[in-house]
Amino acid sequence: MKHQDDRNTLCKDCSGCKSCSFCSDCTSCLFCQNCTKCKDCLLSTNCENCTNCKHCHFCTNCENCKDCYLCTNCENCKDCKDCKDCNDCTNCENCKGCKDCTYCQDLTGKQYCYENKQLTKEEYEGKMEKLKNKQNELEEERKERKGKKAMENKYGDWDKGK
Repeated sequence: MKHQDDRNTLCKDCSGCKSCSFCSDCTSCLFCQNCTKCKDCLLSTNCENCTNCKHCHFCTNCENCKDCYLCTNCENCKDCKDCKDCNDCTNCENCKGCKDCTYCQDLTGKQYCYENKQLTKEEYEGKMEKLKNKQNELEEERKERKGKKAMENKYGDWDKGK
């Protein structure tokens, strides 16, 4: 059965989805393509049985993941590639059964690792707090530069020639 919403293309047995293509048995997805049995996903392709995933591709049985590729049974992961059974990992590749790992590669069954180095829970949390603060600083700088650029565009090169 085709979607009732005309913006969906060749979808089958989906409900509440918008602007999706070639999906089946999905619920409330947006801008997804070729997904099966997904729910509340956004801009994802070729995913199966995923929930609340954003910008994920070729993932299976994942939940609350963002920008992941080829992941299976992962939860709350971001920017991960080819990971399996991982939770709360960020920027990891080819990790299996890991939790709370960041910038790691080829690890199995690890927790609290950063750049493949084992840390204590306290060290890991401290490192994550520092990273978060640095990201916030960079975001503020970006906003300031963007605001200055907008002023320059609005009023011309006001400081040129000084």
